[in-house]
Amino acid sequence: MKALRDWDGKNFEEDVLRSSEPVFIFFCASWCGLCQTTLPLMAEIAEEYQGRAKMLRADIGVCPDTVERVGLDGIPALLIFHGGEINAQVMGLQTKQQIKDKIEHFFANNVF
Repeated sequence: MKALRDWDGKNFEEDVLRSSEPVFIFFCASWCGLCQTTLPLMAEIAEEYQGRAKMLRADIGVCPDTVERVGLDGIPALLIFHGGEINAQVMGLQTKQQIKDKIEHFFANNVF
């Protein structure tokens, strides 16, 4: 099973809001150059955090209702959900270390 799963946003309540584990959603688009640069980094990060969080990749063209629901205003974006809320986010082009630092900060400040 791929660590970074493609997700269509159809089961937002069940997959994200009611999840007992943290959910990381990487929002991107096939036409977005910065997203394509970030995607391999997110795949590596998903492998590293497998078992600690649910890692999803959402193409904004496939899940426009989810994009609107979370108030997303730019891509690439990583939104970190826990307890039915957005707890952290990483917006725009970031290095792998910058993304991991934000994730580690999230894990250090939340109890599971």
